[in-house]
Amino acid sequence: MRLHRRAGRLLVFGTMLAPLGLAACGGSGYGGSSSPPTTAATRTSSGVGATGGASGHQLTAGESEYKIVLSSSTVTPGTYRIEAVNNGSIDHALEIDGPGVSGKQTGTISPGSSTVLTVKLQQGTYDVFCPLPGHKALGMDTKLTVS
Repeated sequence: MRLHRRAGRLLVFGTMLAPLGLAACGGSGYGGSSSPPTTAATRTSSGVGATGGASGHQLTAGESEYKIVLSSSTVTPGTYRIEAVNNGSIDHALEIDGPGVSGKQTGTISPGSSTVLTVKLQQGTYDVFCPLPGHKALGMDTKLTVS
């Protein structure tokens, strides 16, 4: 069982790195490019704050019925690794739209799981929401300011 989990984590890690490589080669995200939305979901025990690191900035989007809580609502421009964590009891997903980013989204995230979305953010305001039918209208919609 333990070996199976490790193999699964390696597969998920490799899957998460593939979109990063595409982005570095000029990919423009899912909205109109050849790279699909990130769909790898993994178990998570804690969120990550908005911090910088060797591989860019990190931001957490905690999702539950029916709200999204960002670890920071104001960030500086740069490439962000956004961990979407489903803290709820039903499926959710995460989409971000704003300057230079259109329709960039995760796949469906099961309760208790998380997935990562990597985006390059420039100055402006972004809409961060759950694209599943009806969820945005129920309150799963927030703004992210990049300044």
